[in-house]
Amino acid sequence: MLKIASTGQKIGAGSLLKGLLYHYPLSQSNLKSSDTFYNKCPIKNDVVSTNTPSFTTDRKGQANSAITLNGTSDNYAPDIALANTSPNPFTIACWLKVTDKPPYVTHLIGVDSGAGNSRFYVNVNSDYVYFYNTLGIQTAWPGAGLEYDTWHHVVVRCAGIGTDDWQCFVDGEGLATKTQAVTAFNFDTLFDWGTVNNNFKGDFGDLKMWDRALTDDEISLLYNSYKPKLKGSSLLKGLVGHWRLSQDNLIATDTFKDRTPHGVDVSRNTGTQTFTTDSKGHSNGAVDFSTLLYNYTNSCTHLKADATHDMTIVTRLRWDSASGVGAWFSRRDGSGVNYQGYVYGNTFWFYDGAPHNTGYSVPTGEWVTVAYVIKSAVDLDIYINGEKVVSDATINVSDYDGAWNIGTRYDGVTTFDGQMEEMRAYNRQLTDEEHQLLHDSYKV
Repeated sequence: MLKIASTGQKIGAGSLLKGLLYHYPLSQSNLKSSDTFYNKCPIKNDVVSTNTPSFTTDRKGQANSAITLNGTSDNYAPDIALANTSPNPFTIACWLKVTDKPPYVTHLIGVDSGAGNSRFYVNVNSDYVYFYNTLGIQTAWPGAGLEYDTWHHVVVRCAGIGTDDWQCFVDGEGLATKTQAVTAFNFDTLFDWGTVNNNFKGDFGDLKMWDRALTDDEISLLYNSYKPKLKGSSLLKGLVGHWRLSQDNLIATDTFKDRTPHGVDVSRNTGTQTFTTDSKGHSNGAVDFSTLLYNYTNSCTHLKADATHDMTIVTRLRWDSASGVGAWFSRRDGSGVNYQGYVYGNTFWFYDGAPHNTGYSVPTGEWVTVAYVIKSAVDLDIYINGEKVVSDATINVSDYDGAWNIGTRYDGVTTFDGQMEEMRAYNRQLTDEEHQLLHDSYKV
């Protein structure tokens, strides 16, 4: 996927009302009649189902707040002509979940006059998003990432027929722009979703349409507007250790205060500590471990990882070496097995008695927020700067206990070659939103 390039301009939620013609919350509470949903915009184009709607839970787990399509006869269409016609620009956005894998391309949303008008496809056999134009040419966006039984926010944007510019966004991230000739077509009573000629099987949660091309920033804002609004207090839940490695957090010459009520302070074992500037430019706001052989230890008995306990270790760090090996956290269990998160060959690794290469490169010389999430002692997720980059890597953690080490392996070998300003330990998994919230808290 391509990262959205922000313009740097601040935009508000009100921007998303500009040009919004149709908004259909597909929930039972938005029914106008037994088979018709209200359009929440002033243009009262309501939408009618070919069958009585079947409701299901939405992406937030709320009952009767999304519709499910049976893959054979269910589809929906506005009851009067739409105001927008091509070649004008437009944007269509919807939430969907693919629940079945039929051996053909199923049609998500589009127009079909019987003469080959433009269509939007979802190929649920190979997880591509397709656009099918009036000339009979199919264009695929590979890597759309439409996992089955998972809610996704899908946006298709047309910059105008004259520009031949089409782009698809999945969960706020843009896929490659497609350029192809498209002749004009009308969004009239032929506009449909759930079918064009092959019915879609899955769930829909919301659908919106604009008579303009949203910007990249607006599409990102739209996706983020659906996320639950978290407060900083969410990040206190399950927090069993919080160590700011700054000079002003020292409670003795060699001891950093644990900022949680558990009071598990960390003490320096060897060497002379050196402070440096942190990621926000604060003097003496981080510890510099570069080329120095020292570390900090504690006994964090509130933290466990086994078949019934999850754990998350979040560290704000900067790795200096172009090569080499260095551990930034480690722990040894009662059987003498060493567990550690470390860098080797500029790649993130995890050790549980055997080395596991995550395959994700370390951004050398940059401050990053790194989170290792150990799930039921057998799966590892890694988040970098709030985004999941490794999912369900297989590991084997029999039982986490014993001495906790920051800045080196348990025996003082493979010291971390870089700087660290903070470490947090949780006795649970953080949500995707919480990982992003925590990373955002470090921004200047």
